Amino acid sequence: MASFTAAPAFEAGHRLLVLAPHPDDETLVTGELLQRARVAGAEVRVVIATDGDDNPWPQRWIERRWHIDASARRRWGKRRREESLRALDVLGVPRAAVHHLGWGDGSLTGRLIGDANAEDELADVIATFAPTHVAVPVLDDRHPDHSALRVLAELAWATRRVAPAQRLGFVVHACARVATRTAAHGPLLKRKLEALGMHTSQLALSAKRMHGIAMREECFDTSVPFMHLSDGGFSLPLRGPHLRARELLIIATIGRWAWRGRLRLRHGSSTLRLESAGAAPLEGRIDCRRGRADFTFTGCAPECVFAKLHRRGRRLLIFDTEGWHAFGGVPVVEHP
Repeated sequence: MASFTAAPAFEAGHRLLVLAPHPDDETLVTGELLQRARVAGAEVRVVIATDGDDNPWPQRWIERRWHIDASARRRWGKRRREESLRALDVLGVPRAAVHHLGWGDGSLTGRLIGDANAEDELADVIATFAPTHVAVPVLDDRHPDHSALRVLAELAWATRRVAPAQRLGFVVHACARVATRTAAHGPLLKRKLEALGMHTSQLALSAKRMHGIAMREECFDTSVPFMHLSDGGFSLPLRGPHLRARELLIIATIGRWAWRGRLRLRHGSSTLRLESAGAAPLEGRIDCRRGRADFTFTGCAPECVFAKLHRRGRRLLIFDTEGWHAFGGVPVVEHP
């Protein structure tokens, strides 16, 4: 169950890491958090996963062009990267404290389910900074890049044994209710809105929506996002579109090993087989009926499992109907 609270009281010696999926997320939902940490004397680091380069409609509008090729996307990504740096300048975050991973916009789910390279890179970033607090998207964010980044971070803790930190789950595109302020009161919010003004590429078509997100109270989910993994098994509700329109994305971990798979679900019973480079397959059974899918593993039971019912094929709309589910558990710090 989500447990949203106000920003923590930072102290000198604390280390805040913000993991933002795209340029502008660091401003929209952690603009005040970063200021609070800096005022308290805490060290901050901002890591932006993508350059937001696959963002064609604002680019078409601003550049007065229809065709967006690879060169145009690179130029747009460079623009958005610079906008985030200017916004963070306003928020008092030095450029030396900002790290851009440069992953492709919209690629995070593919990176997550494809191999371990992305989580290795992210684990190195987290381990090098050794944060006490990590601001990261919630698992049920409806944007696939956002929820995938959270799973990548959790895998860094689960399989790379990175030192645990207090999670501060933030909401951008999730359904959680977060209070909205009606006036830009207070210096932290005013500076945050000034920083938002640096993201001119995004304000061109979405100023009202962006301003609405920025005006929300900055609250963070500090709950442990894992549900119980009962006797090595778990269940998923089967809501929404027909099973043929979706596939199951699943990652199971034991120690430093991670097994990954893309599975087509069907009603009735079927076998479960997940692959991992250098390790024997992880096997079990799936039983789909009456609006739920029950999963059981044979042999070794995983320590934690991440699962998502993912829309198949090309998308007209980016957003998911639901994000990832997590079962089992990895270390978490309640009060660093």
